[in-house]
Amino acid sequence: MKRKIAAGLAFLLAFALGGPLAFSPYTAWLLSLPVLLWCAGGFHAGLLRGLRDRRFGVHLLASTSAWALFLLSTAAVFAGEHLPASLREPRFLSLTGMVTLVNLGLWFEAQYQKKSPGAILRLYGRIPAAARVLREGREVTLPLGETSRGDRFVVRPGEPIPVDGVILEGTSLVEEGLHTGVTEPVEKRPGGRVRAGSVNKSGRLVLAARGPGASALRRLTDEVSTSAAARQTSARAVDPVAQVFFVVVLAAAGAAAAAGAARGPHPRLFFAAAAFLSVLSSACPWAVGLASPLALFFGALRGARLGIGMRNPRLLESFRKPDAVLFDKTGVLSEGRPCRVETLAFAGWSEAEVVSVLLRAELHVEHPFLSALRREARVEGAARDSFEFFPRRGVCVDLDGRRILAGSLAWILQHGVEPTAEEAMRLKSRSDSLIALAADGRLVGAVAFADELRPEARAAVERLHARGIEPILVSGDDNAAAFRAAEHAGVAKVYAEAQEDEKAELVERLRAKGRRVAVLGEGLSDCLALVRADLALCGAGCPAPAEAAADFTLERRDLDGFLQAVLLGQDVRRAIRRNVLIMFAVHALMIPASVWALLRGVRLGPSSYALTAAAATAAVLVNSARLLKTQKEKREPA
Repeated sequence: MKRKIAAGLAFLLAFALGGPLAFSPYTAWLLSLPVLLWCAGGFHAGLLRGLRDRRFGVHLLASTSAWALFLLSTAAVFAGEHLPASLREPRFLSLTGMVTLVNLGLWFEAQYQKKSPGAILRLYGRIPAAARVLREGREVTLPLGETSRGDRFVVRPGEPIPVDGVILEGTSLVEEGLHTGVTEPVEKRPGGRVRAGSVNKSGRLVLAARGPGASALRRLTDEVSTSAAARQTSARAVDPVAQVFFVVVLAAAGAAAAAGAARGPHPRLFFAAAAFLSVLSSACPWAVGLASPLALFFGALRGARLGIGMRNPRLLESFRKPDAVLFDKTGVLSEGRPCRVETLAFAGWSEAEVVSVLLRAELHVEHPFLSALRREARVEGAARDSFEFFPRRGVCVDLDGRRILAGSLAWILQHGVEPTAEEAMRLKSRSDSLIALAADGRLVGAVAFADELRPEARAAVERLHARGIEPILVSGDDNAAAFRAAEHAGVAKVYAEAQEDEKAELVERLRAKGRRVAVLGEGLSDCLALVRADLALCGAGCPAPAEAAADFTLERRDLDGFLQAVLLGQDVRRAIRRNVLIMFAVHALMIPASVWALLRGVRLGPSSYALTAAAATAAVLVNSARLLKTQKEKREPA
């Protein structure tokens, strides 16, 4: 596109200097061919795609105008004596100016449509394209797609793991930071599970795939990539207006042709064709491609002031307010700065032992509760024989010869751990968030945490309700903590003790009922929900998968930040639509002017179209800049 714009500018300069350079009409005609066939080639290809898909827009207008200007100029060069005086001047300058300006607008628009390609490529880069498998006792390297169920995969030190699998042979340190956020390599032994995208650090491993098909990371990456591409190819705001405008232009051109055939000079048929092309050449507003980029530019400036990053600008052209938003408790309804309030010890364990073992088991696991606990009691290191991390659930480790489970109480109970009646009563009486600890199948303790709830959360929820958006709390915390936070904030619908895939399933159920769903999430565990939502938002600085799936990033990941993003999206959409209407309305004035000039024999030169394009661009610029003057939403809730 850049080369086409540069070439267009060069040809534009050549045509503008055609007099001083003493171009003959035939030389100018030859120079116009690359403008029509190459610089405007994308318009013609877009028109053909539109005919195939029954979708018409800017390419229809640009291609039609380009051909009309070229054919009219060709007639002026080779058969000018048969045309009225007002049509005898070739319009190669207008052709080149229109093509170049539309290309420039489309290029600007394309710059805003680049949604996290680097993040998606980084994800694909973690999945090897080939794998080393054992065939008849020999290691054979095959493309990953040619491996089959039952193959045994060999992973050497330093290589990424190609599939989700179970270790059959070997012991090694494996870095699973992409999945767990834990950068410290963990030891894996036969029987341990590994995931694609992790990196084998030390020993040779032989593993079997856990099931047929692609790895979970590959499926997730494909879904993120497909979702990003689908949102980028959504209909532009200009397309429906362009279709109506083209019909109006076509009708006006037909009327001009009919009038020329009835009352024009001889040869009337030739004059009627020239009249048709003359009006049709005004079909494309030259600066139509600037309608969206200018609004997006000023919208991005406003978003930067509010701490909002626009990851998917194309979405804003057809932005629709969601009627439900799914979010977690920590950092949204709460301050995100939890503290320990009590340690419960059972089965003869002391409180100090519970805290020490819990910290050793979850060493390097990143979680607000664990960070709060580390501030009080520090553990320098942990000799763990094995380690498995389950997002939003807990960890399973071998520590000092004991099998340790540390995580949510519901998850630990799913492993057959049964508390006594007294222990169950003590746990049930708490409304705080808990991290439970079990050793060798016996519940030995729990640490209760309190995360101070935001005092402004209830007001934020009321503002959502006032705008017709239903807040839905989906939390991995236990029932007591989740419902306490929901009651404090006035949230009526709560899903507690939710696992990592349940949020995505809830999004699907709500959308199946016709709801428009937004998800305010973060991290790999929320990635599927973000991909499947109508509107995806995550905190600034989230991992690559969430960043690639998000439409907005928020420096302030709370309900007020979410509402500010929604209001910004609505304002940018309105600005884009006003820009489109302004652009077409200004250029629509050229239609009756062209018909009148044609019938009256008045010459409308390239300067007339250039002035019209300049006026339309100035009006769009002023309208887009109004986004900055819109009263800003308060960063701190009232």
